[in-house]
Amino acid sequence: MKHLTTDNITPSSLQPMPRPQLERMIEAYMNATLNEEQEVQLAQQLAITPHHSEAIDEARAVMGYYSMGQAVRRHINRRRTRRRVLAAAASVTLLAIIGWSWWHHANLTPSAGDCMALVNGQTVTDDAVVMELLTSDLNAMGDAQAAVEDNMMNQLHSLGAALDDDNQQSKHQ
Repeated sequence: MKHLTTDNITPSSLQPMPRPQLERMIEAYMNATLNEEQEVQLAQQLAITPHHSEAIDEARAVMGYYSMGQAVRRHINRRRTRRRVLAAAASVTLLAIIGWSWWHHANLTPSAGDCMALVNGQTVTDDAVVMELLTSDLNAMGDAQAAVEDNMMNQLHSLGAALDDDNQQSKHQ
Protein backbone atom coordinates (compact mmCIF):
# COMPACT_ATOMS: atom_id res chain seq x y z
CA MET A 1 0.00 0.00 0.00
CA LYS A 2 1.22 3.49 -0.80
CA HIS A 3 2.04 5.98 1.93
CA LEU A 4 -1.34 7.52 2.78
CA THR A 5 -1.47 11.30 2.69
CA THR A 6 -4.03 14.07 2.61
CA ASP A 7 -1.55 16.86 1.86
CA ASN A 8 -2.93 17.63 -1.60
CA ILE A 9 -6.59 17.80 -0.55
CA THR A 10 -8.36 21.10 -0.21
CA PRO A 11 -11.78 21.32 1.49
CA SER A 12 -13.44 22.22 -1.80
CA SER A 13 -11.83 19.34 -3.71
CA LEU A 14 -13.25 16.54 -1.55
CA GLN A 15 -16.66 16.27 0.06
CA PRO A 16 -17.45 13.93 2.96
CA MET A 17 -19.05 10.69 1.93
CA PRO A 18 -22.46 9.77 3.39
CA ARG A 19 -22.11 7.68 6.55
CA PRO A 20 -23.65 4.43 5.15
CA GLN A 21 -21.39 4.56 2.09
CA LEU A 22 -18.35 5.27 4.30
CA GLU A 23 -19.20 2.34 6.58
CA ARG A 24 -19.57 0.01 3.58
CA MET A 25 -16.14 1.15 2.38
CA ILE A 26 -14.71 0.51 5.87
CA GLU A 27 -16.22 -2.98 5.87
CA ALA A 28 -14.58 -3.67 2.49
CA TYR A 29 -11.26 -2.37 3.90
CA MET A 30 -11.52 -4.67 6.93
CA ASN A 31 -12.25 -7.57 4.55
CA ALA A 32 -9.17 -6.60 2.50
CA THR A 33 -11.13 -6.12 -0.72
CA LEU A 34 -10.15 -2.51 -1.48
CA ASN A 35 -7.46 -1.69 -4.03
CA GLU A 36 -4.73 0.88 -3.30
CA GLU A 37 -6.66 3.79 -4.81
CA GLN A 38 -9.74 2.94 -2.76
CA GLU A 39 -7.63 2.68 0.42
CA VAL A 40 -6.20 6.14 -0.22
CA GLN A 41 -9.74 7.44 -0.82
CA LEU A 42 -10.88 5.83 2.45
CA ALA A 43 -8.00 7.42 4.37
CA GLN A 44 -8.89 10.80 2.88
CA GLN A 45 -12.56 10.36 3.78
CA LEU A 46 -11.68 9.35 7.35
CA ALA A 47 -9.58 12.51 7.63
CA ILE A 48 -12.41 14.86 6.65
CA THR A 49 -15.63 13.14 7.72
CA PRO A 50 -17.57 14.66 10.60
CA HIS A 51 -19.24 11.27 11.27
CA HIS A 52 -18.40 9.11 14.27
CA SER A 53 -19.30 5.52 14.96
CA GLU A 54 -17.56 2.49 16.34
CA ALA A 55 -16.64 1.31 12.82
CA ILE A 56 -15.40 4.75 11.71
CA ASP A 57 -13.31 5.29 14.84
CA GLU A 58 -11.89 1.76 14.63
CA ALA A 59 -10.96 2.29 10.95
CA ARG A 60 -9.18 5.54 11.89
CA ALA A 61 -7.25 3.71 14.60
CA VAL A 62 -6.33 0.76 12.37
CA MET A 63 -5.20 2.96 9.48
CA GLY A 64 -3.27 5.22 11.87
CA TYR A 65 -1.59 2.23 13.51
CA TYR A 66 -0.72 0.78 10.11
CA SER A 67 0.66 4.15 8.98
CA MET A 68 2.81 4.42 12.14
CA GLY A 69 4.11 0.89 11.59
CA GLN A 70 5.11 1.83 8.05
CA ALA A 71 6.91 4.92 9.33
CA VAL A 72 8.84 2.87 11.92
CA ARG A 73 9.79 0.28 9.28
CA ARG A 74 10.96 3.00 6.88
CA HIS A 75 13.06 4.54 9.64
CA ILE A 76 14.60 1.17 10.55
CA ASN A 77 15.29 0.37 6.88
CA ARG A 78 17.01 3.75 6.39
CA ARG A 79 19.21 3.06 9.41
CA ARG A 80 20.06 -0.42 8.12
CA THR A 81 20.91 0.97 4.70
CA ARG A 82 23.06 3.72 6.22
CA ARG A 83 24.84 1.18 8.42
CA ARG A 84 25.51 -1.11 5.43
CA VAL A 85 26.91 1.76 3.37
CA LEU A 86 29.16 2.85 6.24
CA ALA A 87 30.31 -0.73 6.81
CA ALA A 88 31.12 -1.11 3.10
CA ALA A 89 33.03 2.18 3.08
CA ALA A 90 34.97 1.15 6.18
CA SER A 91 35.79 -2.21 4.59
CA VAL A 92 37.03 -0.60 1.38
CA THR A 93 39.13 1.86 3.39
CA LEU A 94 40.59 -0.94 5.50
CA LEU A 95 41.42 -3.00 2.40
CA ALA A 96 43.08 0.01 0.78
CA ILE A 97 45.18 0.63 3.89
CA ILE A 98 46.19 -3.03 4.14
CA GLY A 99 47.07 -3.13 0.42
CA TRP A 100 49.12 0.05 0.67
CA SER A 101 50.82 -1.26 3.80
CA TRP A 102 51.79 -4.55 2.15
CA TRP A 103 53.03 -2.78 -0.95
CA HIS A 104 54.94 -0.23 1.14
CA HIS A 105 56.40 -2.92 3.39
CA ALA A 106 57.43 -5.07 0.41
CA ASN A 107 59.39 -2.14 -1.05
CA LEU A 108 61.32 -1.45 2.14
CA THR A 109 64.05 -3.43 3.69
CA PRO A 110 63.07 -4.58 7.14
CA SER A 111 64.62 -2.51 9.88
CA ALA A 112 64.04 -1.94 13.55
CA GLY A 113 61.74 0.91 14.41
CA ASP A 114 59.23 0.54 11.53
CA CYS A 115 56.43 0.84 14.09
CA MET A 116 56.07 3.91 16.23
CA ALA A 117 53.34 5.19 18.54
CA LEU A 118 52.94 8.25 20.71
CA VAL A 119 51.53 7.25 24.10
CA ASN A 120 50.96 9.88 26.81
CA GLY A 121 53.58 12.14 25.22
CA GLN A 122 56.15 9.33 24.98
CA THR A 123 57.35 7.80 21.71
CA VAL A 124 57.17 4.00 21.66
CA THR A 125 59.26 2.30 18.94
CA ASP A 126 59.19 -1.33 20.09
CA ASP A 127 57.29 -3.13 17.31
CA ALA A 128 55.71 -5.68 19.68
CA VAL A 129 54.46 -2.98 22.07
CA VAL A 130 53.06 -0.84 19.25
CA MET A 131 51.26 -3.84 17.75
CA GLU A 132 49.87 -4.76 21.18
CA LEU A 133 48.56 -1.19 21.63
CA LEU A 134 47.02 -1.25 18.16
CA THR A 135 45.35 -4.60 18.78
CA SER A 136 44.00 -3.39 22.12
CA ASP A 137 42.56 -0.24 20.54
CA LEU A 138 40.93 -2.19 17.70
CA ASN A 139 39.40 -4.64 20.19
CA ALA A 140 38.02 -1.74 22.25
CA MET A 141 36.47 -0.25 19.10
CA GLY A 142 34.88 -3.60 18.25
CA ASP A 143 33.47 -3.94 21.78
CA ALA A 144 32.05 -0.40 21.60
CA GLN A 145 30.40 -1.15 18.26
CA ALA A 146 28.82 -4.31 19.68
CA ALA A 147 27.52 -2.37 22.68
CA VAL A 148 25.98 0.29 20.43
CA GLU A 149 24.32 -2.37 18.27
CA ASP A 150 22.93 -4.13 21.37
CA ASN A 151 21.60 -0.84 22.72
CA MET A 152 19.93 -0.01 19.39
CA MET A 153 18.31 -3.46 19.20
CA ASN A 154 17.04 -3.14 22.80
CA GLN A 155 15.52 0.25 21.99
CA LEU A 156 13.84 -1.11 18.86
CA HIS A 157 12.48 -4.10 20.77
CA SER A 158 11.14 -1.77 23.48
CA LEU A 159 9.46 0.36 20.82
CA GLY A 160 7.89 -2.72 19.26
CA ALA A 161 6.66 -3.96 22.64
CA ALA A 162 5.18 -0.54 23.42
CA LEU A 163 3.35 -0.52 20.08
CA ASP A 164 2.05 -4.05 20.72
CA ASP A 165 0.89 -3.09 24.24
CA ASP A 166 -0.86 -0.02 22.86
CA ASN A 167 -2.55 -2.18 20.25
CA GLN A 168 -3.70 -4.68 22.89
CA GLN A 169 -5.08 -1.88 25.07
CA SER A 170 -6.94 -0.41 22.09
CA LYS A 171 -8.54 -3.79 21.38
CA HIS A 172 -9.78 -4.14 24.97
CA GLN A 173 -11.35 -0.69 25.08
